[in-house]
Amino acid sequence: MKNRYFLKGFCGKDRAVGLREVEEIVNNRGFIVDFKMFSDIAISMVVEIEEQKVVALYQALKDYMTMSDLKEEPRHSEKECVVLLNITFTRGSGKMRIEVPAS
Repeated sequence: MKNRYFLKGFCGKDRAVGLREVEEIVNNRGFIVDFKMFSDIAISMVVEIEEQKVVALYQALKDYMTMSDLKEEPRHSEKECVVLLNITFTRGSGKMRIEVPAS
């Protein structure tokens, strides 16, 4: 089983802008393998990354937005691990809807 790390961030930018920036930060260090959008308020991402790159990812995210503390110091290992990243967009209204066209 892969080691897991939990990160929580608070982004003060518009959701579309914030997502582009976060995606670039993550993709420079690992891979987004899954995500779930919660209206325009929040997103949860599953990121696969080498364990030795978790601190660099955390620091880059912290330079961009407010981050909760990194609770556990990652090992210096080339093994893949999973980062569960939850981001709250402080400008979100919770009223965003995604229209699905009729078939």
